[in-house]
Amino acid sequence: MARTFEDAGELILGTRLKRLGDRFLDEVSTIYKNSGIGFEPSWFAVFFTLDRYGNLTMSEIADSLGITQSAISQIVSSLEKNKLVKIEQADGDKRVRVVSLTDNALKLLLTVKPIWHLIKIKMKEMLDEGKSSRHMLNALGELEHSFADKSLSERVAESMEKKNYKIEPYSDSHFLEFKRLLFSWMFSYGAPDIKLINNLQAVIKNSRIIIAFRDKNAIAAVMTLRKRVNKDIFLINKNDFNDEADFILVEEALNSQGEGQAAARIYLDSDNSSVENFLKEKGFNYKNVVKFSDSAKKLSVFEGIL
Repeated sequence: MARTFEDAGELILGTRLKRLGDRFLDEVSTIYKNSGIGFEPSWFAVFFTLDRYGNLTMSEIADSLGITQSAISQIVSSLEKNKLVKIEQADGDKRVRVVSLTDNALKLLLTVKPIWHLIKIKMKEMLDEGKSSRHMLNALGELEHSFADKSLSERVAESMEKKNYKIEPYSDSHFLEFKRLLFSWMFSYGAPDIKLINNLQAVIKNSRIIIAFRDKNAIAAVMTLRKRVNKDIFLINKNDFNDEADFILVEEALNSQGEGQAAARIYLDSDNSSVENFLKEKGFNYKNVVKFSDSAKKLSVFEGIL
């Protein structure tokens, strides 16, 4: 499971946050039970808000917590059943309901507040145990602000609208377009193998190739050259092409290799920091830079196990 979290990265953030949140609530529930206190963790947010700010309407509670009125209504109903809050109509507007703590709730606060204080101290201890976790509350605040500024769905939709390419596995019909792309790339970076020039079709038959097309023109590709001992993987693209397709092509190439212990060497433009970071996350190590001719641009080389 830890490997799944590692591989999925940001894609599984919601699951990890939920799992951590559920664990936290279970622990807090156990603390209340061990202390003989009849208090549900789900009550805390509303309870804390009413204690701090006094009587509030349902909408005011929802706004202060950043959750829906429907969710607030469920919590308030549970508190009302347990005689911990009372709900009254606002003066001058019967449609508005005002929520306030009861005497029973105020008595319960005297018992539960010392527990809250102790939980806060011990949670701070746990957060401070790690170099990164000590900044978690600030990081969560920043992430919440980012979601409020522009939602994840909006960001993905914008990116998809801008995406004007498609990715396909190589087929014989792609030969001429791939050849143009490859030769253009080699003009800048040099030829890693003379066979690519003298016997390209034979090399292609012994390779795995994935290509990104824009308006039927090949704009980027990943070519995996199969060798007896290891594999050489080249990220091939045009000089003026800078898109997330680079990242997607490399990710797809690595995922398509299947299980195994084959050593791999990956070559890519030295300026492509996003793909370099991705390779490091996948366990590949930066080796060096190479030039296949005196006038060629530099390529970064990464090594790892597929």
